Amino acid sequence: MRAERDQYGDILIAPFLDEYARQTFKVMWSLRHLLDHFSFHFLLLVDEDVVVNVRDLNSYLTNLRRDGQDTMFYGGSQCLEMEVEREGLFAVSRRVWPHDVFPPLCDGSALLFSHDAVVEIIRVWETDRQPVVQMDDIQIGIMVFISGRIKVTEIAGFSHGCEASRQDSFVLQHIKPLETGVEIIEGFIREGVYCHYNVHPKIRNEKYSKMKHALDDVIKAVEVQAEDPEDDDPVADAP
Repeated sequence: MRAERDQYGDILIAPFLDEYARQTFKVMWSLRHLLDHFSFHFLLLVDEDVVVNVRDLNSYLTNLRRDGQDTMFYGGSQCLEMEVEREGLFAVSRRVWPHDVFPPLCDGSALLFSHDAVVEIIRVWETDRQPVVQMDDIQIGIMVFISGRIKVTEIAGFSHGCEASRQDSFVLQHIKPLETGVEIIEGFIREGVYCHYNVHPKIRNEKYSKMKHALDDVIKAVEVQAEDPEDDDPVADAP
């Protein structure tokens, strides 16, 4: 791995095991890496099962900048008074977080940050003593609470796929089953909208391959239609 990294520069090697219990460490390390090596005004973190309508998201970001609301910004699908689980996969002990609810935070499947908010979150992570939980979105919410300088924003366009249609949303979270994600993407493509959707390697099976080929056919059909103006030209069909 190190040899390939040195030769091609296509692998990042971090100083920890890549396992769920260290998810928070992976996300914080990634944010630090982004700050050190990339220039950005906004940062969008998404899970695999999230569809992003890039056109409408870009319009939202443009409006934020126009209205002067693009500083210390942290937003998504907001979770208020989320109860702390004491048992199971997402358990948090009272020693780590003694309260019965977490501070206001945003669902980790899709998070939007301004650059200065990322800087502040990393500052808190690296300098302030704090509890550490394995769920990275909750950890970020705790650090935002500790900071006291970052705004927690509910973004109406960030919706769970089962709760809103694509016409009302520009970031649809937790799109399941796979067919639903493909159907949403097909609608975007037919509207000429670029979108992002990633499928986890664990479900890239035969069914996924068939659906991908079907989606490729949709893209080709749309491209052919775009190249043939007579299809959409009312004058061409006039008597």
